[in-house]
Amino acid sequence: MTKNARNKISNPNIMRYLFYAVAVMLPFLIVAVLLILNGFGIKTSMLLPVWNDEVSRWNQINTMVHCSKPLGYYGYNGTHAEIGTWGPWGWASLLPYCIFGKVFGWNFNSIAIANMTFLSLSITIFLALTKPKIKQILLILFIYISSVITIVYSITSMAEGLHYSLGITLIGLFIYLA
Repeated sequence: MTKNARNKISNPNIMRYLFYAVAVMLPFLIVAVLLILNGFGIKTSMLLPVWNDEVSRWNQINTMVHCSKPLGYYGYNGTHAEIGTWGPWGWASLLPYCIFGKVFGWNFNSIAIANMTFLSLSITIFLALTKPKIKQILLILFIYISSVITIVYSITSMAEGLHYSLGITLIGLFIYLA
């Protein structure tokens, strides 16, 4: 191997971009590891809405994907909505999932897959805005892996995954502007 070829392989930018790729795929990688460790293999069909709020949110988005607006009564704690059928949190947190469903199709595990996608996208935006060095990327990876609540809610059918994604993007914007 020539000296020039060795320099290209040991280039720190290659390592940095490799860690970038791992960071971007981390939401999917962690879920895959969790599914495998629990004996499900890589079956995303296990990521079904089962909690009361998850089922309600899935139904709202399902009707938005197929009928362009939620149908039925989606108020707080199963009561009727005060205004229309948008539910207690309004349309803003439902719209990204509706767009995801219209683009990629909609089934029972779509919200969990959308959450992982939103988290990956937000990490991509964060890395593009902040351009961290290798040690900083390792710290980001450690923080993400240690954030149990982010991981748990990324595999549920709740909007917390979207909220965490928006938070990560906003932090990246603040760092970029600073």
